[in-house]
Amino acid sequence: MTAPAAAADARPRLCVVLPARDAAATLDVCLAALAASLAAAAGAFAAAEIVVVDDGSRDGTAAAAARHGATVLPTQGASQGAAAARNRGAAAADADVLLFVDADVEVETEAVSALLAALAAPGVDAAVGVYAPCDAALGPWSRTKDRSIRINHGRSGRDIAWFWTALGAVRCSAFRRVGGFDVGRFGAGATVEDMDLGLRLSAAGCRIVQVPEARARHGHRFSPEGLLRNDFAKSHAWTRLLLRQRRGAQRAHGSTRGSEAAALACSLTALAGVAATPLTPWAGVPLTAAGLTALAWLLREDLALAHAERGAGEAAIHLLVRALAYPAAGAGAAAGVLAEARDALRGGAR
Repeated sequence: MTAPAAAADARPRLCVVLPARDAAATLDVCLAALAASLAAAAGAFAAAEIVVVDDGSRDGTAAAAARHGATVLPTQGASQGAAAARNRGAAAADADVLLFVDADVEVETEAVSALLAALAAPGVDAAVGVYAPCDAALGPWSRTKDRSIRINHGRSGRDIAWFWTALGAVRCSAFRRVGGFDVGRFGAGATVEDMDLGLRLSAAGCRIVQVPEARARHGHRFSPEGLLRNDFAKSHAWTRLLLRQRRGAQRAHGSTRGSEAAALACSLTALAGVAATPLTPWAGVPLTAAGLTALAWLLREDLALAHAERGAGEAAIHLLVRALAYPAAGAGAAAGVLAEARDALRGGAR
């Protein structure tokens, strides 16, 4: 009597795609944590591989990846940007599920299991994780940025219309159906290519969920200049993306809530007061106080979290950093509007 054939393994094949540029300083921690998370989730997938796309690094990125057994794919010549690097890794994957992870994050042990469990639910095509609080030693600029992201993502709820490449999984079939990341629009530095992918997945009828149980710590140390440049660049790209999409799904992300414009106005009021104080303190000091008080009310959820995590001093730091960051983001948004108007005029002229 012939023995029945073994049932085919229904578990997905997983490929972790990790773009890296001059990331040797963070890759050891990133890949060690990823290996532990994959080991904890071993029963949830049939096979797994890690692909590190070395995007024109000039340090020991490739060697660090190889030490951890990752497959290293170099890009051709100079850096081509995160979107192109992720597409290159995805194109080389023989997998059912793509898991995107950034080179400067440390995933928690249960993160991969939680994402794969979410993807196993009927109708779910993509799942993203969340940030855990970053290492306090990274400094106030990084802590404030990290906390703002956690608050904004938390406002979005479970079903979302965007994607997140710091820690996000997507079915290969859905990723390829929408053409992957838009290299034409996001060919340089990383900005909002993951948000764009999510909006296109949603438009194609895919369901994306946010999974609070899948957590990772961000290891990037922001300088004051670095944070302001980051907020400008992301706000510029996000504004242009939303103007082009013109879809209700754009409101699914917490950073697009209606109070952002009010927060910008409060920040500008406070900064105007600071500028006026040396000449007219009788007007400048009350103006600064009014702007910061109003901003504190708008950011009361953020400040409550900052206070719970590190006390009243941390809440004050968060308020002051955000008062500086909102004008940078506002300038980025204004530049985005102008860039879209310029492109529209050029298109009309043709």
